[in-house]
Amino acid sequence: MKRDMDLIRQILLHVEARQFDQVDEPFHVPEYADDIVGFHLELLAEAGLVKTPDASNTGHNFVYFPVGITWEGYEFLDACRDERRWIDAKKLLRQCGTVSFHVMKQLLAKLACEALGIVL
Repeated sequence: MKRDMDLIRQILLHVEARQFDQVDEPFHVPEYADDIVGFHLELLAEAGLVKTPDASNTGHNFVYFPVGITWEGYEFLDACRDERRWIDAKKLLRQCGTVSFHVMKQLLAKLACEALGIVL
């Protein structure tokens, strides 16, 4: 299965929007199958972007569910939150094909700095 950066962004936005009393409820992202979301939650947990306790013993049909976002997760979310910046970054990245997450974060940070008039 391929990593879907649009879904990664959507998951982070949805986790941020959840209330503290919702963290034990099943986590869904509209228009995505739960197993696909679960796979991406696992990737986000492995990357240290979300906090996810092991749910394998809870009776849920997914192993990961988000209970919060880490500092690093907020750093990425703040860089990709702006829809225009996200679209611009994806356009630029399409020109060179697949790139690492690290490169995407750097590009988003560079676009944010440019929007603020900061030259790197």
